[in-house]
Amino acid sequence: MLKQKIDIKLFQKICPQQIQFIKLLQLPGHMLKKRINEELEINPVLDCDNIYDTENNEEYNFKNYNEEYQQDIDNSNLYYQYNSLNYKKGENNVDISNNKSHSIYTDFYDYLYQQLEIMNLNYKDNIIMRNLIGNIDINGYLHRSLLAIIHDISLKENITCSQDDINRCLSMLHKFDPPGIGARNLKECLLIQLINNYSDNPKKSIELAILIIDKYFYELYNKHYSKLENKLSCDSNFLKLVIDEIVKLNPKPGNSILDKNIIKKSDIIIPDFRIINLDNKLRITLNDNNYPSLKINNFYIQIMQKKNSIKMNKKNDNDTINFIKNKIDSAKWFINAINQRKLTLINTMQAIIQYQYKYFLTGNDIYLKPMILNDIALKTNMDVSTISRIANNKYVETDFGIFKLKYFFSEGINTFKGEKVSTKKIKKILKLNIINENKQKPLSDNLLANKMKKEGYKIARRTISKYREQLKIPIARLRKKY
Repeated sequence: MLKQKIDIKLFQKICPQQIQFIKLLQLPGHMLKKRINEELEINPVLDCDNIYDTENNEEYNFKNYNEEYQQDIDNSNLYYQYNSLNYKKGENNVDISNNKSHSIYTDFYDYLYQQLEIMNLNYKDNIIMRNLIGNIDINGYLHRSLLAIIHDISLKENITCSQDDINRCLSMLHKFDPPGIGARNLKECLLIQLINNYSDNPKKSIELAILIIDKYFYELYNKHYSKLENKLSCDSNFLKLVIDEIVKLNPKPGNSILDKNIIKKSDIIIPDFRIINLDNKLRITLNDNNYPSLKINNFYIQIMQKKNSIKMNKKNDNDTINFIKNKIDSAKWFINAINQRKLTLINTMQAIIQYQYKYFLTGNDIYLKPMILNDIALKTNMDVSTISRIANNKYVETDFGIFKLKYFFSEGINTFKGEKVSTKKIKKILKLNIINENKQKPLSDNLLANKMKKEGYKIARRTISKYREQLKIPIARLRKKY
């Protein structure tokens, strides 16, 4: 038998405007501009100024704080202004490594094609060579199988290409500058370079280097030097000369083609924030100078102002007014959401700087404090999920480099004194210990853990191993220098 009953339930419902704001908040700066342009296209009421409006810009400056960086800082001790980044044309494309402006690379493949053009090859060989070059990656390697390239040439070019044909063309490619281009693995890359060096300077050390790479690559890779001495019947001094010939080679020949000021499109970083240290005063700027300054079109405002004085008898008139009203409401909300996003980002970045103030003054990882999302959420009175969305896909430019916002968040471990230090600081100290070790007797993970304990850091051997792997540092045996 069916029964009816009344249940009372409490639940939260996010309105469409909140969902849209969350989406705007998590967008990085370069994607926000695209989103604004989309809104301008779909909402005829929304308008923008061609010239960015700077009258209401504010700029956030941080005065010097006292020695106690852990304490919360009262807003009354700060002076805030907000200012847009005033990059000159081209300065938005910032390399994460050296913090300079760059253009998108084209020279990598152009340089190879230029060498191809002066060879005066027949049509078939020219097509094969172009397909080989087109499959080379940015480091100069040819990782695609020759069989797959033969198949491509057959389908796309309608040319029959034999194994001999492609091997002959690959041999020609291996003679291109710089040596090593078109190699299919590291071993082949090093061999090509050594053979090229030997043709210019037929030394015994280069001859033995070729033999080592060709026949004893495994022993070299694992630094079994005593085995190499026995196999080559040479003493340690001469083996060192041979290894020096190998060390001078370039494992990524493609990098030598690229100008240091030219990078891939995918490597271009547009920072969302910029922090400048002016006489120990930190200034935050938000990179939004390329965003259109939004407003509501005056034409539609005037229509709404005059609607009461107009006698509307037709249904179409009412529909038009309602349409304009809805679009104006939507435009107002969108403008407010953009402004709210701006304020939320600045408040979050401000809290991060307050928490990591000494780091932003020096750029030294040693001063990075343990900081989790909840720490910033408490400082800003925001939800942890909001801080997470802001930290995702956002970059900050400093005087010492460009970093993901997530970089400044890390867990902490306790010292023997009861203090909590950032895992980034631990990794920095670990790296310094490895840099300063005796390279003839590098420290094992167990010895590194003992050394760290003597320095006051409570850390287990397995944690040392984990951090070392995260730092991409090999085990002790592979760090040994001959």
